[in-house]
Amino acid sequence: MTANSFFIRPPQNSSDIRLTDENGFLRNPVTDGNTWFHSSRDHDTIFSDEYLDSHSAFLGTYHTCDPRETLHNGFLHENHIIMSHPLVTSNHHDYGQHGQNMPRGGVTRGQFSDIAHLVEHYAYKYGGRILPQYGDPSAPGAEERFYAEQEARNNARIKSWKDQCDRILQSRDSDPWNVQENVYLPSKPRLDTAQFSSNYLENFTNLQRLHIVRRGLSLEGYDGAVFHYSSGNPTIFVLRPTEQIRSKRVVKENTKEYDTVLRENEVKRTNVGLGPFIRKNDLFQAELARGIDSRAGVE
Repeated sequence: MTANSFFIRPPQNSSDIRLTDENGFLRNPVTDGNTWFHSSRDHDTIFSDEYLDSHSAFLGTYHTCDPRETLHNGFLHENHIIMSHPLVTSNHHDYGQHGQNMPRGGVTRGQFSDIAHLVEHYAYKYGGRILPQYGDPSAPGAEERFYAEQEARNNARIKSWKDQCDRILQSRDSDPWNVQENVYLPSKPRLDTAQFSSNYLENFTNLQRLHIVRRGLSLEGYDGAVFHYSSGNPTIFVLRPTEQIRSKRVVKENTKEYDTVLRENEVKRTNVGLGPFIRKNDLFQAELARGIDSRAGVE
């Protein structure tokens, strides 16, 4: 390489850093394989987008590089992951939920966003698009519209419940053997009692907060998130498990089959860090800011 070759070479692009194998599966930098690991309480665990949106308290479905670093819940899942560009984050918990105070003026580790700040960023950027029922809380008439729509939803639930009760009572009235003393009807529906808040973030539930981040990441070109525990090995979160997870095998932990998985996935290197993921993120953000063919620091 000559002294000038750096300045005449085309700049490196984020697409030059390939994190996947020829099949599109995310490579495992610890085992040199192409499978990742998750532990669950159920052999028949279904990895689905619906579960994330309705139950999960995490940003995505977690997978570790090392099968020994899972949560050890009973069953070990060895999966292929279709993921080529995860966002590096500084942690994996949304500590801004449950009314906790969110630190201001920075993030918890250098340049990398934490989940709570991603919630804030994507809620204001995409919230009205992803969960449009909340609209803009500072817009004229926002509070009135919020309660009018809530009342309409509650009235619809009450009407549906009353109609169901009427059908049951009518069917019993037409039965000559009906005993009226014990008429069991469905319980009253649970009504929406959420209070409007001019603080946009307070209008979202914990599950909705994480849904906003998943959709925001997807809209900006990311297909996962990655961070590491104290081990220094990457742990990933899959944003769309229905599409991205391909099961290889499931074994019960602490069995001969489990020992086989550990033996076939020996750790080749430890504390590999997040270097390639960080570099790919940095280049991608630079391309968004300056264009794909621009070099950093060059106007």
